[in-house]
Amino acid sequence: MTSLQGQVTTLQGQVTSLQGQVTGLQGQLARIDIQLARAEVYSETTRGDIRKLQDDHRDLGKALQAIRTVDFRLMYGTMFGLAVGMTGLMAKGFGWL
Repeated sequence: MTSLQGQVTTLQGQVTSLQGQVTGLQGQLARIDIQLARAEVYSETTRGDIRKLQDDHRDLGKALQAIRTVDFRLMYGTMFGLAVGMTGLMAKGFGWL
């Protein structure tokens, strides 16, 4: 009987050891769940930031297009005024006016 009691004691020790290992694994699983939740939050925050950057980029493109349009009009107007002025100066110089 002593050998049977020894085996039962050994099995009880092994069960206790396995219970400790299961508890440790449960703790690790809980930490992994927390880390996964943090990663999901970080991912959502990053997506939001990327959307904001895309919107800002679009707005900047529209603003630059408006500036280019105004800049082109100013440049065209200046060139036209200069051409008319030079034509008048040449006409006066040649005595046509």
